[in-house]
Amino acid sequence: MPELTAAVLEAATKTLQTEGYVSLEVKDDLDGELKDVRTHLQNALKIEHTTIPIYLNMLYTLKPGASWRVLECIRSVVIEEMLHFVLAGNVLNAIGGEPHIYYPQFMPDFPTWLPYKVDGAKVSLLHFSPEAVDQGLLIERAAYIRAEKVLQGVDEGMTIGEFYTYIESKIRALVQKFGEKSVFCGDRNKQVTPHLYYYDGGGAIVEVYNLETAIEAMQIIKDQGEGAHHGIWTGESQVLAGYPEVAHYFRFNELKQGRLYQHGDTIKTGPTGEAIQVPWENVYPTFPNAKLRDYPEGSEVRLYIEAFNRKYSELLCLLEYALNGKPDRLLESVVRMCALRSDYEPIVRNPFPGKPGYFAVPTFEFVGGLTCPPSSQDTTSFKTLSQLSAQRKQHEPQH
Repeated sequence: MPELTAAVLEAATKTLQTEGYVSLEVKDDLDGELKDVRTHLQNALKIEHTTIPIYLNMLYTLKPGASWRVLECIRSVVIEEMLHFVLAGNVLNAIGGEPHIYYPQFMPDFPTWLPYKVDGAKVSLLHFSPEAVDQGLLIERAAYIRAEKVLQGVDEGMTIGEFYTYIESKIRALVQKFGEKSVFCGDRNKQVTPHLYYYDGGGAIVEVYNLETAIEAMQIIKDQGEGAHHGIWTGESQVLAGYPEVAHYFRFNELKQGRLYQHGDTIKTGPTGEAIQVPWENVYPTFPNAKLRDYPEGSEVRLYIEAFNRKYSELLCLLEYALNGKPDRLLESVVRMCALRSDYEPIVRNPFPGKPGYFAVPTFEFVGGLTCPPSSQDTTSFKTLSQLSAQRKQHEPQH
């Protein structure tokens, strides 16, 4: 890294403002430089994934009857985080990396910092509430990208936008020094392409095989999260469920303010469109960051949570398989994730043991030793409570 003089910072800031990246110096060691970028992209996978349980918990702790607009605000963010996850995987594969997903440390242990403590966010598994919405605003917060942070490399306190800008800037510098073919050395057959992945939301899958497509993929991630060029709309103001789509930060702000954004609104004005009824009280309050050990051994609700954790770990197993040479299995992972609603319901309707006023909740804890990939035929939801109970009794010692 060059000495951070006033002249260097001024030049970097100008390039960032006009071109959207910062000119970085790279070493002569291509293998070492690529290894570093692959590590950052592996952590990008962890960042994108960590948000998914958080937002699923917000969505599925809402009781029936919530406005579809409220549900869509959260559901669409979950779907797009899955898109970002796949896009980061495509970029990693394109530069010769191997996405690692099914291992214990990939599953967030709530409460947890986001990797590199990006956005200064220590996040928790919360039910739908003003606190959960504020947490979403913190994760997705729109912030100006600071050239000095990009110049300094990846470290604690970067925003997510700065993190991806650094990766883009580093890849650009490597291409300039070593050539595009040397940098984009991955197997193109590992790429997830649009026809292999059903996606119901803004943006699209990008097959990554050169600098242009890598930049396009990362720009989608930044635009949908924080906003396009620090505006409220994603991309070209795409329409989602009949409404213009705002970036994730602003979707959470719609919930906080109880009002939708409309054309003409800006960051400064806030949302001035149609009012929405946000059901703050119509929720299942869940105990933050609960663990499996908090539930009595052998209890029926614990059986459900154990089954949920196994099913979610199977999903991670399937995602790793899909992103490492079997992209045709990605669609199955979408089906499995969408089916989690029916897996949540029998859990959150149970009182939390020993915590009056709280309800049970999935714990999102890793289950190892699973067959990978899981069977493509196993897309069913939970067994019924009676089946689980019968299974437990079969294994109880006879007296």
